[in-house]
Amino acid sequence: MKRLFVFGSTGSIGRNTLDVVEKYFDRHKIVLLSCNSNIEMLSEQAHRLQAPLVHVQDFTLVDKLRGMLPEEPKIFAGDDGIE
Repeated sequence: MKRLFVFGSTGSIGRNTLDVVEKYFDRHKIVLLSCNSNIEMLSEQAHRLQAPLVHVQDFTLVDKLRGMLPEEPKIFAGDDGIE
């Protein structure tokens, strides 16, 4: 099983990538989803794909994102969160 980190998951390329991954879900595991600021879509993706890690570049949105997600996934933010 391939473990995938999808940066820019809420953009057009990221969404298309996730569409392909969902067709072959038995072969892939989404480990991390990342976006700049579209936390509504990021939250929906994290729920749907059961991603254990999410990243939002805009660290001011972390508390709002936390309220949209259950205890899982773990949330990272900003440049330091990517490292």
